[in-house]
Amino acid sequence: GLFPNVVELQSPIIKATCSYGYGFSLNFIQILKAYNLFNNSGFIKDPSLVYAIIDKNGKVVKSEESEKTDIYSQSTAKKMLKILRKTVLKGTARR
Repeated sequence: GLFPNVVELQSPIIKATCSYGYGFSLNFIQILKAYNLFNNSGFIKDPSLVYAIIDKNGKVVKSEESEKTDIYSQSTAKKMLKILRKTVLKGTARR
């Protein structure tokens, strides 16, 4: 993704545009990775499209578990998830 650097974030215009989603760019996988922090109790890990590769006999041929990195506490992740859910259920995202 493209993010303003620390010096650019000192600008009130850059700071304002970033607050509502402009001023930086992300692709879908980067957004998915960020929001998964709330579902993974504060741990970040790379999203994957395949959980495992299984041969015709049902045997797991290849299974990869990406590394998990603790970003913030489980309680913070739960609070953020609650805020996001409330936005959908009671806020501007109801429809």
